[in-house]
Amino acid sequence: MDRDKHHQVRLLDPLTGQVRTVLGGTGNHSGTGRLEGTTPTPDISAHCWKLPDSPPPGALEHEERWRLRFADLEHFWHSNETGAITPLATGMHDAHATLHGSWPDRTLQVTIRHPRYPDGVIRRTIQLYDELGRPADLEYADVLLMEDLDTNYIPPVEEARNGILDM
Repeated sequence: MDRDKHHQVRLLDPLTGQVRTVLGGTGNHSGTGRLEGTTPTPDISAHCWKLPDSPPPGALEHEERWRLRFADLEHFWHSNETGAITPLATGMHDAHATLHGSWPDRTLQVTIRHPRYPDGVIRRTIQLYDELGRPADLEYADVLLMEDLDTNYIPPVEEARNGILDM
């Protein structure tokens, strides 16, 4: 790539389907795949979708539905054949689900105790809204947590801070 060649940032307008050039700039390139020196940062803020001024209808119900779904993970699976009730994942106990923050950055924090980290709690933070402030699709969030726990797809315990291992 030439040292002073112009670089163009192109955006696809999701409303019109048109591709627009937003900004041209120059940068130094070493030919190694890395930019060297300073390259202007494009300002695309005028082309981003804006968040609404208030949460969408049903936001409180969305938050409460997911809080309740994660509130009792110790009694998650119900067997029709035996009547047995088992936790979401083998070995987990003392599960809690709490809401944190406010729309659109509201999260659900799920903490559990698990044999993989006996000296503290494992925490999964789940974003409840997407980048446009819409309710996030969390249909498989509980199953993904179960799979991570049951397959030991958990960060090393050395990454825990203040007794909390974030995953």
